[in-house]
Amino acid sequence: MKILLCVDGSKDSNQAISKAKELGILEGNEITVFNVISDERLSSNSAYNNYYTELLTDYNIKESKEILRESKEKLEDSKALKIETEYTIGNPSKKIVEYQKENDIDLIIIGSRGLGAFSRTLLGSVSSKVSNKATCSVLVIKFNRE
Repeated sequence: MKILLCVDGSKDSNQAISKAKELGILEGNEITVFNVISDERLSSNSAYNNYYTELLTDYNIKESKEILRESKEKLEDSKALKIETEYTIGNPSKKIVEYQKENDIDLIIIGSRGLGAFSRTLLGSVSSKVSNKATCSVLVIKFNRE
């Protein structure tokens, strides 16, 4: 089975990795650890010129590669068949679903940020959008906020 494990370096993302390992979901499967650099973080406006936009892009790519490296390291003992890493730039939910469809992913694992009903209504959430648009199963790992 091909699994897309979405990470962003957050506490929830790291807990999703731990929970997926604990459940044994990754064992014997091909894992792609996936990070999307939100294009909102890179949007340039009149306050930034191309030089600063390029610096910000370079910084975010380095940060993404570090998140992927750390996440892959946490998976070393997962007994996965194969572990790869990928990153891209764009709208996170759209890029996750695009990657899933283009790469015949069987399962997407993603952490939930635990937005309240009001915030979720206003903002939506990446996990909610992915679960609605993906053509495969999506495991949203939610955590207690007590």
